[in-house]
Amino acid sequence: MKSLFKVFAIGGVAAGMLLPIQRASAQPLVYNNSTNLYGGVFNQFVPTWAGVSHEVGDEIFLSNPNNATYQLSNFDFEYFGSGTSGNEQVRVRFYLNDGANGAPGTKFFDSGLINVSGPSWQTTKGTVVFGPSDLLWLGNPVILPNTFTWTVQLSGTTDPGEDWGLYIYTPPTLGNSYTSYWNNDPMNGWLLSVSENGMPMDFGARVWAVPEPSGLALGITGGLLILLLRTRTSRH
Repeated sequence: MKSLFKVFAIGGVAAGMLLPIQRASAQPLVYNNSTNLYGGVFNQFVPTWAGVSHEVGDEIFLSNPNNATYQLSNFDFEYFGSGTSGNEQVRVRFYLNDGANGAPGTKFFDSGLINVSGPSWQTTKGTVVFGPSDLLWLGNPVILPNTFTWTVQLSGTTDPGEDWGLYIYTPPTLGNSYTSYWNNDPMNGWLLSVSENGMPMDFGARVWAVPEPSGLALGITGGLLILLLRTRTSRH
């Protein structure tokens, strides 16, 4: 039994060497809406009784011509802050659009509340970034569908003179996005909304992903395990 554990330990090392190499070879940007700045800011984050805002979101389509299965590696979005006091927090979620009438339904990513603010009483353009270490800390790998809605919810942005919002870019240079947006009203649920002045609601964001481990890589790993087992058996 002791030697068997050694074999699987060696096999695990082999797999650990193969899979990162396979993933590192391609980490594509699969959605990019950070180039064509429209010149507007979405700041209609209506506060609720619980001290947080409505949850608002943008339904996006990834660029995936080969219909690959992707795992999220990085995600970021741009925000605007003015008169910030230092207690601002955001919560980001990803949803499948499998709810009623195509609304966000099944949640498959939740960042929890994270701190984000700019210098007090100064106009700030910033970026909220989720990198590999953040995603690892949040738990299981995030497998991306070709289309989903990402949302933002705010906390701590109700001080007098404080303004916070999302930069509008359009059109995306990679992937696609609807010009409407989803608004999660605690009283009425998900509502599909549009800007009163006709401004497109394409929030500035980028998505990077890595392909899931290929069948070839898994096959090589399995072959190495079998080879190691046979080698170990022949020596005893």
